[in-house]
Amino acid sequence: MLMYSRVGRLSEPDDIILDLGSKDGRYLDEINAKTIALDIELAKGQLSDEAQDYILGDGCELPFQDNVFDYIILGQVLEHIPYKIDVIKEVKRVLKPHGAAFFSFPNRYSPSKPHGLPRFLSAVPKSIGFEIARPMLTEEKYTYYRDCVFPLSPLHARRILSKYFNEVEYVTIDESIKSPEIYIDRLLPQTFVNSLPLISLLTNIPLLERVFESVWSYCSYECSI
Repeated sequence: MLMYSRVGRLSEPDDIILDLGSKDGRYLDEINAKTIALDIELAKGQLSDEAQDYILGDGCELPFQDNVFDYIILGQVLEHIPYKIDVIKEVKRVLKPHGAAFFSFPNRYSPSKPHGLPRFLSAVPKSIGFEIARPMLTEEKYTYYRDCVFPLSPLHARRILSKYFNEVEYVTIDESIKSPEIYIDRLLPQTFVNSLPLISLLTNIPLLERVFESVWSYCSYECSI
């Protein structure tokens, strides 16, 4: 996961990191710092050894005082939350003034299959998606789509994140260059991976960066107060 690698490079051993919506804390081995994993329903017996502390909790009402964390990670979490602003407000509240929050999620308008749903399903309004999805999905998958998937676009994400953070930086390109191995097992030609430095150079032009951001399948943002 790109965000865990980024926090692993930025953090110091005495920093305090919150992995919000962490599932079992499996990606925390990227980080040499004090880490706290929080999820709403994970059974403790499934936890990774890398999760130093694990808390059952709700992202809309985080059980922490203000200004606690140096870094907060929400890796593929926002697209599962209907009340996104409530969570973002809580993240800002518990983040230290000079800290950073990292949000990543699949782009709803990318021609991919986020979370195993049919291609392009996330791009249509959910009220329409219900009718499209029902004959295509098992009852279990349909229930998951109905109750647990609330797709998000880069434009919408920037708009709501910018209301609560002074700086919102799109970091997908930079992190992809640093971790090109994540694309090895995907249906992308090696020429694309080799072209990442050129893409990075081109996206120094703000307009081109927005174009790339709007179509790429995965969105990663670093936000600071």
